[in-house]
Amino acid sequence: MLPWNRGVPMGRAVTTPPTSLPQQERIILPLPRGETPLVRVGDPVSRGQRVADGNGDPLPLFSPVSGTVAALDTMDLAAGGSCLALILQNDGLDTASDPLELPDDEYALWDSGVRLPGGRPLAQAVTQAAPGLDTLILSAMDREPWHCTEDAALCLDADAVAAGLAFLNRLLHPRRTLLAVGAGQHQAAQAAASLDCTVMTVPQRYPLAHPQLLAESLGRLPPGQPPQEGDVLVLPVSAVAAFGAALQGTPPIRQRVSVAWRRGHALIDAPMGAPLSAILEAAAAPDGPLLLGGPMTGSPLRHADGPLVPGITSLCVLPPRRHRNGTPCIRCGRCAAVCPMDRQPWLGIGHCLHCGACRYVCPAAGYTPSKEEVLL
Repeated sequence: MLPWNRGVPMGRAVTTPPTSLPQQERIILPLPRGETPLVRVGDPVSRGQRVADGNGDPLPLFSPVSGTVAALDTMDLAAGGSCLALILQNDGLDTASDPLELPDDEYALWDSGVRLPGGRPLAQAVTQAAPGLDTLILSAMDREPWHCTEDAALCLDADAVAAGLAFLNRLLHPRRTLLAVGAGQHQAAQAAASLDCTVMTVPQRYPLAHPQLLAESLGRLPPGQPPQEGDVLVLPVSAVAAFGAALQGTPPIRQRVSVAWRRGHALIDAPMGAPLSAILEAAAAPDGPLLLGGPMTGSPLRHADGPLVPGITSLCVLPPRRHRNGTPCIRCGRCAAVCPMDRQPWLGIGHCLHCGACRYVCPAAGYTPSKEEVLL
């Protein structure tokens, strides 16, 4: 079991009621994984209608608005690359299609179209876990500081989480079902009272919410062993809530996005395909370099003109770049003290999660783009 004093103590965003993004005239649904369009230019669409299909990793896509298909064209993605995309013209009527109906077996996971933060299909993660799973862990802890997507999913969607969890328990028959909450997530702990699981409190230290660390500390996984090899499955609460909502008839057509910047954060409820620039504007975020994800492990975004796609749950705006000159290692040992894997980073020994905790505390490291300012 991991020592709980590892990692870096950091604050977290407190969940507040999300701000709903105003209606968007155009919705862009990229098809980056080879999804097959089910509609043609000029066709009418309704909210919740299945507009693209897939087989395996390419999951189905659903329209978040009612209107017409304006175009099927190639577009550039904010994270790089380009792909075919469906462009929908919103008619503002919000006409709904029939509720989503899913089978009562593992195919429901694929047909739901739900993806984990980062874009991996929920179905892929679950089907790799064989029936008779030892430990199923739901995490209500956000992996990055100052984000609150997971906390909000449990606090605001407890009924959907319960529906998704009940399905997973029937499908996987885990010996233990645990829910990980941070020490400061009091509202989330109260919301978890109605769930069929055991609530486990984890210190609010980064990166203890990493699935590998939760599997080792709560699931008794041997250090360094992948969770799927140790009969442990760790899932974010937000994905389980989205799947539970799909079981109740609502496909994943909206996404809560946590936006963080220096001394500020916001939670935005936006339709899939909405421009990221509109989300940042609704959050009243300042200008600055953009990261997809959080300040510790987020990846740079080239621009904010791209659309919100499944898997994007958090954005980070960094302050203007400043520079300082790095120095050679002074052997202070701070990196080893915070490393969650109990390794010696200056020697490159041991398994690395690439969490960035060592670089964050290192007094000799080159200055990264004002991440310290975001977190203090």
